[in-house]
Amino acid sequence: MNARKALIPSVCVLIAIAMSVAGCVCGNTGVTPTPVVTPTGIPAAIVTPVVTPSPTPTPPFKAELSDWATDKDTYARGDNATGWVYVRNTGDVTIDQIDFTLVIHRSIPILGDYRIAYNYNMTGLDIKPGKSEKVQFTQEIPAEYSGISTAGNYKFEVTAFLSGKAAGNFSKDIRVV
Repeated sequence: MNARKALIPSVCVLIAIAMSVAGCVCGNTGVTPTPVVTPTGIPAAIVTPVVTPSPTPTPPFKAELSDWATDKDTYARGDNATGWVYVRNTGDVTIDQIDFTLVIHRSIPILGDYRIAYNYNMTGLDIKPGKSEKVQFTQEIPAEYSGISTAGNYKFEVTAFLSGKAAGNFSKDIRVV
């Protein structure tokens, strides 16, 4: 038992010495570790320039948008609202895709303005130059939103995009009962 008691101070002194060498006794002792560089024997990478060809320019799409509409002016909660636009291809290439952004606005007393946006990517349209097609989209009107009735007055704002550029827009007031 006495041998163990004598061994404890020796072990504590060794731990204290090891910690002071590492800079851990009583916080930072001012010892700053020196980084050691170990050679790996791997040569530095040689950068070879890569020639990237210029993308082939695509012809610009051109279109006229007309006769924007929705199927109703008043919807019941839980209905589907359908909107559409007629797209006339006035360019020289076939239009296969039109993107729409639908923004729905509602002002709720006390709570403020409510705004939500939906994006539609209409693909596979195949509208040939000189031709016109009806393009439509549908949005469900929820029965309630986070416990708040969706009945009220809304404004639908729709923007159509052709090749990432705004091609036209439409705005309509609707009512949900």
